[in-house]
Amino acid sequence: MKKIIVFTALIVGMYSFGQGDNDEKFIIKKGTINLGGNLNIGTSSQDFSNEINQNVTKNTFFRIQPRVGYFVGNNIEIGIAFDYTQSNTNNLNQTQPVSEQDNIRATFGFLPYIRGYKSINKNLLLFVQGEVGYNTSKSELEFNSINASTFTVNTFEIGIRPGITYFISKRMALEASLGGLSYTNSKQDFESRNEDNTFNESSSTEDSFNFSINPSDFLFGMSFYF
Repeated sequence: MKKIIVFTALIVGMYSFGQGDNDEKFIIKKGTINLGGNLNIGTSSQDFSNEINQNVTKNTFFRIQPRVGYFVGNNIEIGIAFDYTQSNTNNLNQTQPVSEQDNIRATFGFLPYIRGYKSINKNLLLFVQGEVGYNTSKSELEFNSINASTFTVNTFEIGIRPGITYFISKRMALEASLGGLSYTNSKQDFESRNEDNTFNESSSTEDSFNFSINPSDFLFGMSFYF
């Protein structure tokens, strides 16, 4: 929620600031190359205890999204972004008998896109991005260091995402975007190991339309223009 408030305040504040400079518009010229990306790293822990249970949960998160774009016209960019995410959730139950559970997840995807920019003043531009993406993720659940189940998801997505670009120098800009409208098609495959070392397998597909302002969809990064 805090990220949504900050993002909204940033747009309103920059737009209001730029109204006095409306005669100076920023144009990103045809032939410009845009190199940029996002990097997110996080960790958290939670302790829970009562008379019966004592649990410690730790989460680590790493996400990197490099991208490259080319301006085929003034303020019109086409490009591709890549996304790699890795997360690990460890749950340690210290109640006798002690047990430990790890959920390790890795996701890789790519996202061709097209952007149209609208200049507000000499530093600030708003943009709308159309995108078509694909990603695949694999989660492995381990119980007491034994691989108990595997969950694989392949997702195809079409979406529209709004955002802002603010130039802090001639060739460097900060960017932020949040949520958007999207259609996704996902195929999920699940495999689990039983106590007798046999396997159960299942699969499912899902189609969905989403309008998201979820904080997890908030992207903040930096771009360089050449």
